Order: sequence, then structure tokens, then C-alpha cells
Amino acid sequence: DGTGLATGSLDGQIRFWDLASQQVVRILKVSDWSVSSLSFSPDGVYLAKGSNNNDLSKVMRVADGSDVFELGNFNGVQSTIFSPDGSVVAIAWVNYGSFQNGFMLMSNPQGNLISSFASPHIIGGLAFSPDGKLLASGCADGFVRIYGVP
Repeated sequence: DGTGLATGSLDGQIRFWDLASQQVVRILKVSDWSVSSLSFSPDGVYLAKGSNNNDLSKVMRVADGSDVFELGNFNGVQSTIFSPDGSVVAIAWVNYGSFQNGFMLMSNPQGNLISSFASPHIIGGLAFSPDGKLLASGCADGFVRIYGVP
């Protein structure tokens, strides 16, 4: 609704802020590791949380912090983002040991894998087009790659 903000931190906590008062209104401990990425669904009902150090990344309900579904365990999650209609969540991941990078698309709130894509380089950010039909990935090699969303 535009009145709040969520921040993740190295201590594994998500802080929910009221923008008008600039005060923390709730703290949710979600991990023993850092929270590397957060993204609200467009309707504000869900929050996608990315983590590092093989910690579980997931989608949760904003109202009570309960888990909706797991996004997976990865060495690093660089970005999480919902599609404009909220029906898809994208997660950019990296596995440092195997030097594999990519992103996957999952249905929201069901948590079914829609598609998975490999990337030649670490993805620093993801962005959906306004109609949700395209997904852009910004990579460590300086290139932006555009993918069609199934």
C-alpha cells in the first residue's frame, strides 16, 4: 500500500518500517545468515526473501511471516522479484563452488517451478517488463539479457 518498507540485514532479520513515522514496527528473525534480497508482491500480501550461505530462500506471508513455499538453497541469491500481476516470482541464484549461475521462475502462491535458465555470469538484478512477458537480467559482465516469460 506504499506506507511501509522491509529491509534485510546481515543478522538474518527482516525489519518492517512505517514510512510516515520512520520507525521499525516489526522485526522478524528469518535466518542465521544474511538476508540478501527482499521483494514485495504487488498486492503486498507476500514477501520473497533471498539468503546466502546455503540458507533457505522462500516466499512468506507479510501479515504473519509464515512460509508459503521454498525457493531453494543456494550459495547466494542476488535478486528476487515478483511479476507485475504477482503470479510469478523470479529468483537469481549462484552456486560458487560449481561456478553455476542462473535464475528460475516459480508460480505464486503455489510454488511450482515454471522454468529455469542458466546464465554465463552472476546476475546482479532482475526486472520484469510492465506486462510481465519479458524478464531482464543484469549480469556481472556488464550485459543485460532479455528473456521471454513462458
